[in-house]
Amino acid sequence: ALVFLDDISKRLDPKGEEKFFMQCLKAECLLGLNQLYECNDLLKEVKVSLENLFDVDHIVYSYFYKLCSLYYEKKQNYDEFYNYALQYFAYINEEKMDNLEKLDLCYKMALASIIGEKMFNFSELVEKKYFKSLINSNYEWIYNIVRALSTGKVDQFYSVVKLHENQIMSEPLLKNKLNFLESKAKIHALLDLVFQKNKNERVLTFKDISINCQCDINVVELICIKALSLSLIKGHIDQVEGLLYVTWIQPKYLEKEKIAVLADRLDIWISNTGKVLEDFQQ
Repeated sequence: ALVFLDDISKRLDPKGEEKFFMQCLKAECLLGLNQLYECNDLLKEVKVSLENLFDVDHIVYSYFYKLCSLYYEKKQNYDEFYNYALQYFAYINEEKMDNLEKLDLCYKMALASIIGEKMFNFSELVEKKYFKSLINSNYEWIYNIVRALSTGKVDQFYSVVKLHENQIMSEPLLKNKLNFLESKAKIHALLDLVFQKNKNERVLTFKDISINCQCDINVVELICIKALSLSLIKGHIDQVEGLLYVTWIQPKYLEKEKIAVLADRLDIWISNTGKVLEDFQQ
């Protein structure tokens, strides 16, 4: 196949979109041969070219992102796999996808979101229409786990894990990751607690964090350090007083419940602004 593609390229000398598509075809062959370094070099070349062009056909983008996701799946880089798979879905008509292919990719994305080191924006995946295709399928159990993680409620996470213990233990990528998943659920619970606070009220006591994350108070500092090291939040820890000062939280996709919280916060801000305006007028 590589010889054939090289021959076609020499005879036709493709330009623009045609050239990128041919490069992607070649990258797919290299991936099939497990020549990952050569495949990665070619994908990087295509990526740079695509970033410098406008109005490229969606077929080229979708093919490119699909190849990138397959490459990072082989590399077992689950964060990058998830990001590129998400991009792939953005450029295809999911209604025309083969249902088994869609279910398989959604399942792999769910796995990647759970075991990825940097992946904490579960709500973005849960709200996608194509991801909801896992409901009422053999993969509904993993949908329930991702949904539980997205709530930021540790008790709900524990309940779902207990309910689907058999499926978790039968998945090689998950059965040895239970401690990691538990840690991830607690970090997400911390992020949810920070989100619930107004910007000028984001000073959290270790006791409040311990209650919300359902963990021993001695573990709280480790959870905070992990969230800080992953750049999920910015701030500092006061070990003496047992306080976490948060100055910034990573933006993320919001579900309807979270948007309602922001709406209430906006109403309060409008009310307070109105009072300040009245004071000036007086």
